[in-house]
Amino acid sequence: MTTIMPNSSSLFEIESSRKTLVYHLGSEAGFFSEFNNMVLAILYCNQHHINFKLYSKDANFAYDKGWTDFFEPFCPEVTDAFHNIYNTRQPIYVVNRLRDKVRRWSYKKLYHFDYYTFELWRYFHNHDMEQQRFEIDGQDMDLLDATQSVIQRIWRYNEPTKARINEFLTKLTLPQTYVGIHVRRGDKVIEHENEEIGKYMSALQQLTDIKDVFAYTDDYAVVSSLKTLYPDYHFYTLVDESEHGYIHQEFVKKGKDFRTNALLKMFASIDVLSRAKYCVGTFSTNPGMFLGMRMPKGRMVGIDFDNWRIW
Repeated sequence: MTTIMPNSSSLFEIESSRKTLVYHLGSEAGFFSEFNNMVLAILYCNQHHINFKLYSKDANFAYDKGWTDFFEPFCPEVTDAFHNIYNTRQPIYVVNRLRDKVRRWSYKKLYHFDYYTFELWRYFHNHDMEQQRFEIDGQDMDLLDATQSVIQRIWRYNEPTKARINEFLTKLTLPQTYVGIHVRRGDKVIEHENEEIGKYMSALQQLTDIKDVFAYTDDYAVVSSLKTLYPDYHFYTLVDESEHGYIHQEFVKKGKDFRTNALLKMFASIDVLSRAKYCVGTFSTNPGMFLGMRMPKGRMVGIDFDNWRIW
């Protein structure tokens, strides 16, 4: 079954003469890893005149439909169940038995598309993208301007999500001007060593003397340390004392209500960070990579790398 949604811009216009990618969202990793790479895939498809369609019915963040559980639709979305098995995100997970190759080819012909996600992965998840130019609706852009443009078009909450996020935000009494800090702990240490709290605060102090700080982290111990070490600062957070580091393999085993509530709180926290005067974090985390794409240049500052990069 295929559902065609209204197009929100020329980025998502479907032309019969073009080849088509069906992008499988939420198949493997945490939300922002999945989302960030989808943004890159959208830009790659736009650059190479490839139709972009979405499959998210089985997304690991979903509680019912997938993407539209939380967001407004932005492109045509398909719900055909074979994508769950054959449309892997990365080539390393592809099963290449003869019968699987035949089935993948057959589904392409039967459902009229040309690329599974894994077939284009190495082209859009590629550091060469960082040096390229992109044209969106007649405007020439570098990668960060282009990613910001895409995010503005697709990061649109549905009404139930807006209502739930507003519930979280009413808990905060942030002043109009504030700064942000994002500290990732948990299983991120597998990919990149944890950075000391002092490095975040030192970077923040070099940027501004603002002392109202919204702290987003997956480990409440970080918030406790900040309050102890920097008593002249005012720290705000939505993190609960029960949170002790995000472990993706544990998270996906939680019940739907738990996962949904956690995602909504994450979205609320990310929205708050994106509106900060400055945000200090790490580009080697996917929320940090996302904030670097969403915020105007120079307002998201990394302490691990001097410049934003594809992670």
